[in-house]
Amino acid sequence: MIIFVAAHDKNYGMGSKGSLPWPLMQSDKEHLHELADGRSLVMGERTYRNYKDIREAFKTDDVTVISKSLSGLPDANVVDSLEPIIERAKHEDLWVIGGGNIFAQLLPHAQRMYLTEIDGDFEADTVFPKYNL
Repeated sequence: MIIFVAAHDKNYGMGSKGSLPWPLMQSDKEHLHELADGRSLVMGERTYRNYKDIREAFKTDDVTVISKSLSGLPDANVVDSLEPIIERAKHEDLWVIGGGNIFAQLLPHAQRMYLTEIDGDFEADTVFPKYNL
């Protein structure tokens, strides 16, 4: 199963210049970790680069980065397309934590989403894809 964990503002904005467009809220960070710690994580390269040590940050040994430009990472598996993710999700839960492009590409395959809507409209250059509950 493909599971999304994300936060966006009222206009679906979720990132600005590689970070959150709103001040980091401890409760949202705790919620992310409550959901994603110890899970099999999937993310894009920019999301991966936002963490100094992704495995330590999320207490997991299973990190997959989707990237066409990377060939390998010491602490993550790298795939260059969605197909391995979609196939793997038929047999296990994969928790997608970003970024916007990865969410947009995997939205048709997502079976569950844990979304936080941030009250406000922030300047953002990355958006969560529009969805219909």
